[in-house]
Amino acid sequence: MFNSRGASLEYWDRIRPIIEIPMERIIIKQEGDGMSANDEWKILKKS
Repeated sequence: MFNSRGASLEYWDRIRPIIEIPMERIIIKQEGDGMSANDEWKILKKS
């Protein structure tokens, strides 16, 4: 595997999936400012 610079991946490089969620199917609810574990954002499925 190679990174965007053309070099082989090193141990610190990561592969992260990109997930696309249609905004019309979800509700994003903010609980606090999201800066700590107790202040989170919730992604809820619309019914």
